[in-house]
Amino acid sequence: DDIAGGGLPAGQRLSPFDLTTPAVNRLDPALLDAVEQAADSAAADGLTIGINSGWRSPEFQQRLFEDAVVRYGSVEIASQYVASPQVSKHVIGKAVDIG
Repeated sequence: DDIAGGGLPAGQRLSPFDLTTPAVNRLDPALLDAVEQAADSAAADGLTIGINSGWRSPEFQQRLFEDAVVRYGSVEIASQYVASPQVSKHVIGKAVDIG
């Protein structure tokens, strides 16, 4: 769990309004605004949404990619599931996984 690199403790979801963690506060401002608006709309309907993954450091993204290579047995197959830091939108703060 690399919190400083954008990781979250296993099974944890963050509020898009929690600006104390890099996974949220390092998101692109326009994306963060859109996620916050979606969270407000969902709350009006009685639903709660959270961020499962947001901004990630290049180093953390590389570890995720390397873990996927080990899991799937090749770079080619791993690339279908996890982006390398060179192409991941998480690294530049323009991607979130919502739950």
